[in-house]
This record gives sequence, structure tokens and C-alpha cells, in this order.
Amino acid sequence: PFPRPRRGGARRVRRVLLLELADELVFSADILREDGVDGRELLGIVRRVEVDAPVADRLLGFRRDGRRHHEVCCSLHASGAAASHAGGRRRSGPLDLGLQSPPRVAGSRAGPASILARRRRQSAAVTGGCKTFTALLVASLALISSHVSSQGMRRPLLAAVGVLRQFEFVPYGTSAPGGTPSISCDGKVPGSTFDATHWTGSETPDDIYADTSTEIALNLARARAAGRYEELDDAIAVNNHFDVDGVLSAWACCDPDAALPHAELLADAAAAGDFGEWPSDDGVKLCLAVEALEDETADEGYSAALAALPGLVEDVDARADLWGDGWESIRDGWEAVGDGGASVDDGAGRIALVYEPAFGRLPAPVVHRALRDLGLEDYCARVLRAAFHCGQWRYEYEKIGHGWVSRLAKRRPAAPADGKAVAVA
Repeated sequence: PFPRPRRGGARRVRRVLLLELADELVFSADILREDGVDGRELLGIVRRVEVDAPVADRLLGFRRDGRRHHEVCCSLHASGAAASHAGGRRRSGPLDLGLQSPPRVAGSRAGPASILARRRRQSAAVTGGCKTFTALLVASLALISSHVSSQGMRRPLLAAVGVLRQFEFVPYGTSAPGGTPSISCDGKVPGSTFDATHWTGSETPDDIYADTSTEIALNLARARAAGRYEELDDAIAVNNHFDVDGVLSAWACCDPDAALPHAELLADAAAAGDFGEWPSDDGVKLCLAVEALEDETADEGYSAALAALPGLVEDVDARADLWGDGWESIRDGWEAVGDGGASVDDGAGRIALVYEPAFGRLPAPVVHRALRDLGLEDYCARVLRAAFHCGQWRYEYEKIGHGWVSRLAKRRPAAPADGKAVAVA
């Protein structure tokens, strides 16, 4: 449907590339559903990446002295949207647009024939590796599916973990125990008598509401200290999934006297876990430590995590065995931004542009810290990630970390998803 460029017409080649990009964006609109900002802004950023900006050596896997550092062939990203629960929380994950128009290297006068030839050579070189990765992915998904299907049994009531309340893990889709008051900590558990969660559709009271469930639990503890909500002292805390915000909110709900002195640290770790933020070094380390305690036991790791938390909040640096590997990955990403191996900047409007490093994907906390340093933390609503792999540009377009939460107390809400803006552009 597009006019073929004349031989030697570099300007015409650029025009064809732009038309192809626009065409692919339009056909992706029905599955994109992530641009409530401005489709023209998104298209403008992609044009900047694909046509105007040179492909730096760092993205092609070369050292600055020109020698090949390592071959960047295939990248398998297991990131994606978490389960979207009816009436519950929806975590917006990255969406791979798969735009494959070849970028224009600065100074290049390549015509369409040479571009196609280069892409055929690159494709042939990586076909075997891509097939291997695909086979591994299919096998992994089958293993995960069989494991999940075997987890339908009821989790037992845990022993008392604090001076005030007990905790019970309730598998997703089942109801809270009857005959006793119960508090939903993070997850929206059917049948619970009180909500202390930021999930969509919750009825958490306004006077204790906050952006994370951990902060809500801490606000509940403060309110109780002021003589409110004392009728909940005999309630049990329940949750239906394991994640950092869920574990920390459960602990703050069960043992508020132990949690309140560490309120800032707990809030930082919850933001790191649920929103991919970098509020503080210790907050990120605590987040990584709690994540490392998830296991395949009946309660998915709550017993181990709740038992470890009193020591972790007192001296998180002492448990480098839990957070060390994840922290090293985050530090590597931050160093890549610092030395020019990756970049984060304002793309257009409320869309931030991330150039990924040659070694992989920038961790979310690194993107958040870079946006904060640029003064864009409260302004950006979307992130477009651009990575040069297998001889082509690949994109992930996602909401900002907290964008999946519809009810926010401090942070700025992200615009509702609307794929029509992309189609119009």
C-alpha cells in the first residue's frame, strides 16, 4: 500500500519508514490500549528513534575502542502484565509493539536494497538462537501452568506473628474464614469484613487510605493508637497473594507496635515492590529481601517472611544474602545510565523515552530514579522503552509504575488507556 522509494533516494527511504511505522501503530491500536496521552507524541518518539537518532555503538555491542564486546542477538523478556482480576488490581506490564523498521545510522546512505540485504543476514544469524529460546519459553510456561493448577488447596492458619492479630493466607478466589472479623491486607479477599487495600473496587475508609496497602496498614495502626478502629483488634489479617506490599501490610496489620517505628522504611519498600520505585537504598534492599523469601510452601513464603521481618527492618544490610544479587543488577543499570550506556529522558508530552543498554533491560527502580532526578517523576504517565536487538528496534510501551492504581492519595494518576489516540495519529 506504500509507494516504493526510487533508487538512491535516502529522503524517500525515510518517508517509507515513517509510513510503515504509522501503519504498524494503527494495526497495533486494538491491542495497545495503553495510550491515553497523545498518539502523535508516541509516533514522534518512535520516529526519533528509528530515523533521526544515530545507533550508538553501545547499542550494537561494541566497545568504545571499536572492538566487538559481545554479540547482542536475542533478548527474552519474561516481563508482562500480572493477572488482571475482576474488580481487583491490575498491574500494567510492558507491551512489546514489535516494530521492526531498520534504524538509520548517522552518515548512512544505504538504499532499500542494502537495508533488506542486511536484515536478511541478521535474521539468518539469529534464527537458530531464537528457536532455542522459544522452545525454552514454551517448556517453562507449561511447567508454571502445571504448578499453578496444583495449588488449589486451602492454606492453613498461621501461628500468631504479632502481639495483636493473626494472619491467614487465603488462596485467590476463595473467601475469608467465616465467623470472625477479618481485614483484607492488600488483596481484596471476598467475605472479609474490612478493607485495608489499594486494589480497585476496595472500600478502604478515606481517613486511612494511601497509595500502597502498607501505608494503609500503618495509617490503621496510627488510627488505633488514637482510639479509632478498636473493634478490629480481634480480627484476623488475610491476603490472597505473595508480594512485597502484601507481606509488609500484613506484618504492619498483625504487629503494628513493631511496624510503626519503621514506617518510612516499610513505605519505601512497598513503593519499590508495587511501583518499581527507588525511594531509598534501604527501601529497595528490603523489597529485594522480601521478594527472595517467596517459596513454594502452602503459604507461598508468608511464614518465612513474617518471621524474618523484625530482624530485616532493624538491619537490612546484614542480609545481603537475600538482596545482594538484585541490588547488583540495579546498580549496574544505574551505572549504565551514568556512563552513557543507557539513557532516560523526556520523549514527548507525558511519555518518557528509555534507551535500553546492550546487556538487557533497565530495572524499573533505575528508570524511576532517573525520572526523579530529571524532575519528571510526577509528570510522566507512560514509558516507551527502545532496545536494539537482532538488528532491529524493539519497543515496550507501559504505564508509569503506579499507573495501574486507579485511586491515589499522593501520586498523579495516569491517564486511562485509550488505543483510539494511536489510531487517530
